[in-house]
Amino acid sequence: MQRLTGKQEAFAREVARGATLADAYRAAYNAKNMGMNPIRTEASRLMAHPAVSLMVSQKREQINRMLLVSAANDRERVLDSLRAIVDGTVVVSATQLRALELLGKSAGVFNERFEGPRATRTSAEIETDIAEMLGGCGIQLTNESGTVAD
Repeated sequence: MQRLTGKQEAFAREVARGATLADAYRAAYNAKNMGMNPIRTEASRLMAHPAVSLMVSQKREQINRMLLVSAANDRERVLDSLRAIVDGTVVVSATQLRALELLGKSAGVFNERFEGPRATRTSAEIETDIAEMLGGCGIQLTNESGTVAD
């Protein structure tokens, strides 16, 4: 692979971090006296350079790996902390608990996952099930006219 200059590496790093090509070009090169069109043209040309585009891809993969590891570490930390709270080995303040909740949400700890297919039921079947449950509690389901439903 062809060796990149410091400015090319800086450009690739900025693009990999999510900057637009134009913003990455401005960050890496002295573009104060350049208009927007020349900046876009040069940035596009630079991105088309095989070694630069390869560097961008490698940097993006590296960033993604780091994010995955960080998220996994955060999930483990949240779950360990929650276990300690549940076990009573740690007492936390409301602020700490909220911070733990937010960290857990950002790491995907509390995403609800649905396992298996859902059974589809008709409204009549649902009404029958509700009536049976209420009947078990001694409550009779009535219809709109106030009479006891079947």
